[in-house]
Amino acid sequence: MSSYGTVVIREKDGNTHIHNANLALSWIVENIRFIEKSPELIKGFLDVGYDMLKHVAPTNSGLIVLDQMKDKVITYTPGTNHAFGLLSTISVSYYLSLNNGNVKARLIDNAPTDLKPELIGFYIDNFDLEPVRLREFYEQGKVKHLIEWNPKEQDYSGKIRSIEGMSLEQIGLLALQNKRPSKAFALDMAPYEMIDFLTPMGAVDWETATQQTKELLTELGFNVNHKEWDKWKKEWDEE
Repeated sequence: MSSYGTVVIREKDGNTHIHNANLALSWIVENIRFIEKSPELIKGFLDVGYDMLKHVAPTNSGLIVLDQMKDKVITYTPGTNHAFGLLSTISVSYYLSLNNGNVKARLIDNAPTDLKPELIGFYIDNFDLEPVRLREFYEQGKVKHLIEWNPKEQDYSGKIRSIEGMSLEQIGLLALQNKRPSKAFALDMAPYEMIDFLTPMGAVDWETATQQTKELLTELGFNVNHKEWDKWKKEWDEE
């Protein structure tokens, strides 16, 4: 299954970009710069050089819409899970410690001088790294809790563990102790509303999800190409 699909980004001024792009967009969405609607973040996406598309319709593995004008993140990716607003403990812990050799970069200028080696990844000067982005959300009071779900039993309701009052160091140690794909830190994504169609996290039946997605995009002012959408669905059904 392709990791690519249609990515639609509408900036706060209404400028809209449609690309066939990698749907792994955590580096954009779980990023405090996305919350702040930084044009430089979107420029970073555009600079990758993804192929441009003419139509708002799914391709390959589906469709993701990042709407900074109406504050919506819309996911329509059948068979895959691109639930946003989460940073997995395994991703955070992978780049958190110097001990595993994964972190080889300079620190930010205001990094503490008494950093523990296993937590140094919080202060690397590279916001592509998950621990850096987790720290930035934490500093703005936007790390909500630790959530755990059980995909083997198709249980995506999530068990919540409060991290209220924890220091960043305590949160880092928590990540290192809970290195599992099924555990993640839930982020406060306000002002965005996260709308999830056709993934395990937001599973509804195919026809309902398709209709709801089309209606929502039309309501938001996107020019949905129904012919291209139906063509894509037919090809998907035949695979």
